[in-house]
Amino acid sequence: MSRAQLAKTMRVKANSVETWENTGRLSFPQIQRLADKTRSPLGDLFLRKPIDEAFPLTDFRARDQLPPKPSQDLLETVFLMRSRQEWMRDELRSQGFEPLAFVGSCTLDDDPCTLAVQMRGVLALEETWARGLPS
Repeated sequence: MSRAQLAKTMRVKANSVETWENTGRLSFPQIQRLADKTRSPLGDLFLRKPIDEAFPLTDFRARDQLPPKPSQDLLETVFLMRSRQEWMRDELRSQGFEPLAFVGSCTLDDDPCTLAVQMRGVLALEETWARGLPS
């Protein structure tokens, strides 16, 4: 984020951001607001160097090149969904449910079209199920 973008996001003058960068002096409410507006963990703002957080999933978006660094929004969504998945798995196990047979039954070498047909079958979806959806 550029200084101008951060200043606009924080609703301060650009020279305030430059002063913060040069002096490191912010009030605690400013630090909290900065963390909130930049969607950064509060503790990360006190580190000398940012943590280089690896993307926790295999990224299939770009096969021949390195994908761009994931945004904080994407990382937050992935971690939130993982947390929810773990909670649901634990909840279902505690109620006596067994793991679903199809989980882990495919490999990266399997034909994607064949897998799509199998997935639609398991989910009881027609081939044209998404045509009427707005997006």
